[in-house]
Amino acid sequence: MGLPSGQDVARAMGYKPLKDEELKVGKATTADEYDNLPILPCIHTDFIGKAPLWYYVLAEAAHDWRCKGGEPDRPVNLGQVGSRIVLETLVGLLLDDSHSFLRQAPAWTPEIGKKEQFDMPDLINYALGL
Repeated sequence: MGLPSGQDVARAMGYKPLKDEELKVGKATTADEYDNLPILPCIHTDFIGKAPLWYYVLAEAAHDWRCKGGEPDRPVNLGQVGSRIVLETLVGLLLDDSHSFLRQAPAWTPEIGKKEQFDMPDLINYALGL
């Protein structure tokens, strides 16, 4: 489809890409289940060092979950590459929207919450009037 591999994207972002043996995706709700999942190159050798980007993002999230203990009640979060793709997409949309704060007041900083350290809980509290 013309997209770069997940490993290529990780390198372009300045991150050390996951090794082939760390690229596992599948149903796993425990660390043992995750550990028994097949690695991507076992599916097809064309994927050695060249995981499809969508697969890499999912495998990165699963790998991070496993590295943090792989507990059934621990949520799975996007890893470095997946998070950055989402973030840069949202920022790109905001920059393209002539009505967004990012376009209309790029130097704006919050006057509420933790000021320069303003974060999502501050925004939610402000929106709820807390």
